[in-house]
Amino acid sequence: YAAHIREENPHVAVAVADLPSVGRARSEGRFIPEDIARVDLDMFREDWPVGYDVHLLSNVLHDWGPTKSLHLLKRAYQALPEGGLVLIHEMLLATPIKGPAAHGVPDDPLTAAPTPTATPPRPRGRGAASETRPSDTLGALVSACFGLHMLIYTSHGRQMSAFEIHSLLDSAGFEVSPGSPHAIPESWFSLVVAQKPAAKKTAENHQQQVMSSCMLAAAVV
Repeated sequence: YAAHIREENPHVAVAVADLPSVGRARSEGRFIPEDIARVDLDMFREDWPVGYDVHLLSNVLHDWGPTKSLHLLKRAYQALPEGGLVLIHEMLLATPIKGPAAHGVPDDPLTAAPTPTATPPRPRGRGAASETRPSDTLGALVSACFGLHMLIYTSHGRQMSAFEIHSLLDSAGFEVSPGSPHAIPESWFSLVVAQKPAAKKTAENHQQQVMSSCMLAAAVV
């Protein structure tokens, strides 16, 4: 994805973050073009680098389950500037489930994750039409099978619904963009877009600023 993003947007600086050993292997194998930066990062234990306006998490969250996914989203929130975007590229379940325990897998209690109780939003936008996107019934079956794949090959990973991902983003401090998730044409994948909002001035902060201005004015007089 990094190579394609760079190809379509040559004015955009793109970087790929991964463990140092993985990054070296990719560089030596020429899997990463020279014009794409490599960031050595343990995404769970280290602070994410600042200076990037967008974070793309493609097929990342489903490897870890809700609790660790929330941990990652909080790190993304801390690193992004105000107005920065996080893009979640995932195959979404048609309906939410209560947690990994629903599959017989105990969750890893790294952080507290919300439990969804409402119906997830349907994918919207380009690609949502039946002529460009596989049927909802078949898509639900494929995403469920992919969830089974996660159950077999990961410790806590599983597919999540749009509502679950929206809840995680909200808990991390992001605001989900209107229309998310966006269906991707000719695939069962979707893109959830969320933004780090600008800091809001509280009444207390405003009062402190007024008092500081008054004290400054008094000192000048």
